Amino acid sequence: MKIYVVRHGQSENNLSGIHTGWVQCHLTEKGRNDALKAGRLLKNIHFDRVYCSDLIRAMETQALALPGRTPDLCTPLLREISVGRMENKSAAQGLAEYGEEFTANRAALNFAPYGGENYEMHMQRVTEFLHMLEKDPCDCAAVFCHAGTVKRMLNIALGMDTDHFRYICDNGSVSIFEFRNDRWVLKAWNCTEDLFPG
Repeated sequence: MKIYVVRHGQSENNLSGIHTGWVQCHLTEKGRNDALKAGRLLKNIHFDRVYCSDLIRAMETQALALPGRTPDLCTPLLREISVGRMENKSAAQGLAEYGEEFTANRAALNFAPYGGENYEMHMQRVTEFLHMLEKDPCDCAAVFCHAGTVKRMLNIALGMDTDHFRYICDNGSVSIFEFRNDRWVLKAWNCTEDLFPG
């Protein structure tokens, strides 16, 4: 089984540089172009199934990238990590409100003190989604979600915790994972039309 995992196009909050989490926000004009570029990378691939986060920015990306294709499932399992009370706030605001403790928690992807999720909670959701695919496999699926969710899949495929802030996952990028011999394997990371023209 092979899955093509697409990060949503640039959102309004991405452009503003503020935490989004589970906030419902739309794509920007650039974000819509990101989605169309992802669609061009995917245009010659037959997808048995399409999965999507139930957040608007991911659903808008899916609709633009695969026009006319309705997702087989929109699920909260694919959501970005919840940032709780940090929604719609910048890192600078978090520092001003909570001090250096916030900086340390953000680096550790621990938003639980602010009513959100921590790394382990997010990882559990993503693992649950992948286990769902393993139990009902198909040859090829498209998955539309968020940077943090794609990076949790990377961690699962590599069998290790990676530096969340080191590995770039561009808006509209496509990463490819394959399930074989009872494990997930990374096949390609952060593919974009600009990086891989034609």
